[in-house]
Amino acid sequence: MGKVFARPLVLLPLGVVLLVIGLLTALNAVGAARWGGVVAEGRACGGEVRGMCVVRTDVTFDGPRYSRRQAGDEWELEPASGRAREVSLPDRASSRLRDAEVTRGVMLSQPDGDVVGLEAGGERLATTWTGTYGVLQRVGLGLMALGLGAGLVVVALRMRRSTGWSGHEPVRKHGSVAVALPVVVGFVLWMLPRFLW
Repeated sequence: MGKVFARPLVLLPLGVVLLVIGLLTALNAVGAARWGGVVAEGRACGGEVRGMCVVRTDVTFDGPRYSRRQAGDEWELEPASGRAREVSLPDRASSRLRDAEVTRGVMLSQPDGDVVGLEAGGERLATTWTGTYGVLQRVGLGLMALGLGAGLVVVALRMRRSTGWSGHEPVRKHGSVAVALPVVVGFVLWMLPRFLW
């Protein structure tokens, strides 16, 4: 880090901002889990929207049929009316769709329009941001931000003791591991679903 960023006066607020972002991201995992349950149950909204339910829309879709399989394959969902939507599906779900060569299905979206799943080939598939996959993604991203934020706060407080608020010293002198280790754990958790699903 440059001399401007290696000051407690800069590191402490930056660490606090990252802590808040990480906490909000990790808490968002609760919503991902709840929407994953709604998709798994196929709880459709009736004429009146009550609680958590999905709006069902018939779509034709196309995806990465001839591309190399990779994490978070994008699929384009095209309803009869309205604009096309792109969704990212976990690897295995995407592979099953490609192998089945299905081109018609039902888009499952929240009442506000966010797509949370797809029904095709006789099964319901959650997107990469809902269900267990989405929970692990959000918790991993949240842990990365929380770990980095906590590490920066620790480093800033240690540095303040030796240099004051406006002095600067190399960050590694005050605990690079405090910054790096939680970030690595969060990164591993964020990447884990790509290897499991």
